[in-house]
Amino acid sequence: MDSRVSVIIPNYNGMEHLAECLGSLAEQSYTGFSITVVDNGSEDMSVDYIRKYFPSADVVELGRNYGFARAVNEGIKRALGNSRPEKILLLNNDVVCDRFFIENFLKGFDNAKVYSCACRMMNYYDRSVIDDCGISLNRYGHPFASGHGSRYEENKKYGAGITGCCAGAGMYKTEVFEKIGLFDEDFIAYYEDVDMALRIKLSGYECGFAGDAVCYHKRGGSYGKVRYYDTEMCSRNLIFLWIKNYTAGFIFRKFPLFVSGEIRRYYHLLKNQLLKEAFYSFGGLLRGIPGIPRMIKKRRVYSAAEKEICAKIF
Repeated sequence: MDSRVSVIIPNYNGMEHLAECLGSLAEQSYTGFSITVVDNGSEDMSVDYIRKYFPSADVVELGRNYGFARAVNEGIKRALGNSRPEKILLLNNDVVCDRFFIENFLKGFDNAKVYSCACRMMNYYDRSVIDDCGISLNRYGHPFASGHGSRYEENKKYGAGITGCCAGAGMYKTEVFEKIGLFDEDFIAYYEDVDMALRIKLSGYECGFAGDAVCYHKRGGSYGKVRYYDTEMCSRNLIFLWIKNYTAGFIFRKFPLFVSGEIRRYYHLLKNQLLKEAFYSFGGLLRGIPGIPRMIKKRRVYSAAEKEICAKIF
């Protein structure tokens, strides 16, 4: 099948989600797509389930859990090797898609400068609440999900001014990966999509927003059985983001605020007796420090145009 879109789904022990996720893809109004599921060494019979009930899906077995970034990279390479789709759609296994999801998603690429696109991810359990409408960065360089937790009808600013798309349900032009490379596997999981978003922006391209492309996300479902994994990895990878992508001037100006903000955050966690969250978050920061030399080697030499782009992001 000659597919314009290749859907890449990383999976790790996610059989409980696959019926809804893959079932929603089977009911799409748009049919010009293929599916590749990349399995990170699941032990819950996920692979057998996919091959039995969704035999048209291509399955890549990695043998063990390498994390999100490696899984999607293997899926992208597989898709590009089998054919050359126009778009790559990354999708978490805990996402359920509206019937017109892919059809409406493609409408977000409304001009030549749009190289990635975000959709309207809603909370699976309360479908009037926004889960994610793209990646935004605050003035201190901290990523956050645009619109998260707000009511759809009450928040008309969702998707406005986003930096990039959440890779849990994000679409990219194939050229992105050919021009700037694949996801950075040092991130393993979490914020690898923020790193990609910044790389796309700094290369002079834009992220669109397809507000009519709707899906429903069971936030935390992909790694929900691994307690505090997201807490630890977000802290670790925040250091990677800062060192790899932010200009020296930004780091110099904002570092004292970063430190004071972290102190306030840990005070809040300890005050509210969230001891395990504080423990894993601090552990993530400590895990990030040894990776600083690797991130320094990956830093780009910023051109004047790129510095100007950075100034507009934050």
